[in-house]
This record gives sequence, structure tokens and C-alpha cells, in this order.
Amino acid sequence: FTVSNKTITEVQSLGAFHTNTTKIIDSCYIGNSKHIVFYSQENDYLEARVIEIASDGTGTFGTANTLYSNFFNHNGSCYYDSSKDVVVITGVSTLSYITSAFACTVSGTTITVGSRQTISGAFNYHGTSSSYNSDENIGLVAYEDAYGGHTDVCTISLSGTGNRTITFNTGVQVNSAGSELTKDGMTYDSTNKKHLLLFNDDSDNYLKGIVISISGTTPSVGTESTINSGQVNSSFACQFTDQGTITVVYRDHSSSNYLKGAVATISGTSFSLTNQASLNSVSVSADPDVSIAYQ
Repeated sequence: FTVSNKTITEVQSLGAFHTNTTKIIDSCYIGNSKHIVFYSQENDYLEARVIEIASDGTGTFGTANTLYSNFFNHNGSCYYDSSKDVVVITGVSTLSYITSAFACTVSGTTITVGSRQTISGAFNYHGTSSSYNSDENIGLVAYEDAYGGHTDVCTISLSGTGNRTITFNTGVQVNSAGSELTKDGMTYDSTNKKHLLLFNDDSDNYLKGIVISISGTTPSVGTESTINSGQVNSSFACQFTDQGTITVVYRDHSSSNYLKGAVATISGTSFSLTNQASLNSVSVSADPDVSIAYQ
């Protein structure tokens, strides 16, 4: 579809790219009119397809690629490393709920995937958030460390054949409790050169945010701040815009489950919110994630 001002127009219905039960994990744009979509199908295996969009809005599906023939939780997140032309998908794999990641390269519509890498001890119920730092040319992932009872972030380095070998660098704690994380819950502010991470804090069920900086491979965190004191579950997202601000959206359980929005502005190691408002006056389901994209 296309967007003109605030009006959405359907251009082309691309049809189903999988014929059975499918859980969409995440997707990202990789240049040259191509997107990569990650999903788990009825046996919970991790799969991906490339979708190429022509100028008239028609789409071409690449062949389905099974990246991991084992359980992969649908609460994952991906980003495109433009400096290395690699897509990284993070999430929770195997029935032991370990935080994992795969690095993929694309040639035409063919996907080649590297070996699964895991964060030792990072037992994770709640999925991951991730984003790419285009100034440091490195990815950042947030994950739950349930054994330690906290939430951490670490950077991801790429090396080896096709840059498909992942190294998880040393992590730092962002929250002293477990956290609900979402695929669009982290974004990179290229104006201020910092990330904003949103999370639903397990200790009080409040939606909170925190600013994260990266120097080399080392992240450092600011002070967390509450965005909403009503339960949001996994229904929240954020996106940096070229106005130098970040759009935040979330489902507010304390306000009839309305979808709400705000504008976040980063300053130093903290952020402020303005223009908080309800985006609709109808209850929004808690089942699907909130997702956001910027044109």
C-alpha cells in the first residue's frame, strides 16, 4: 500500500506466502526493493522469505528457507546491518528458551544462514528487541536473563564467511527485573546517536524506556523512565523519524485498552515525552503486537 498524508491506499494484495498456520516474527527492508520476512510455521521452525516489490506494487516471493529446524518463539526481532549487507534475526530458540541469533545474507531471493549462536545462561521467556547503530556499524539486542532475574543488552559483532558468524559481546543490565520485549521496541536515533529501548517491567507491569549509548562494542545505559503506568503487555513500539524525534505507540490497559501515542526526544542519557494522546477510541486486542514503520 501507499501512504499520502494520513490516507492509506492498497496497491496490491500479494496473497499468502505460506499455506498453513504462520506466526510472523519480524521483517526488514534490505535495499533494492527487497524485504526479508521471518516467521515460524505450524511446526514452530524458523523460516524466511525474500519479497521483492516492483514499482507498480506487485510482489515476487522468493523460495521459503528453513533457517532452524527446531522450536523458535515468535517474539523475535531483526535488523539489517547495512555496512556488511547482513540481516540478523534474534529471538528465543529450542524448548530450553535460550536467547539466540542467526546472521543471513541474501543473493537474489536466496537466503544463506550462518550457525545459531546463543547467549550463555540467558534463559528467556519474553523475546528480544534489536536495532542497528549506523554510526558504530554494530547491532544491539535486548534480552531477558530470567535465571539472573534481570534484563540486559549487548552488541553483536559479525565476522567469518559472508560475515555470518555472530559474536555476542559483553552485556550490561538495563532493568533489575525481567521484561516483556517486542520486535519494534527498540530504535536508533541517528541524530543523537543513541538507542531508545521500551520494555514492560515485570516488577510493576509499567511501560518504561531507557536510553542506550554505544562506544565500540560497549553499551552504556541511562536512567529508566516510566512512559505509562497502565499494563501494556507486549503491545508497544517505537520508531525514529527524520524530524529527530521518536514516535511511541502502546496499548493502555488502564484506559479502556485504547491505542495511545507520544513523541519521545532524547537529550543526553534521558528522554522526554510530549503530545501524548489516544489514537483511537476503540479497545485494541492484547493478542497481536503493535508494529510501526516510517516512510
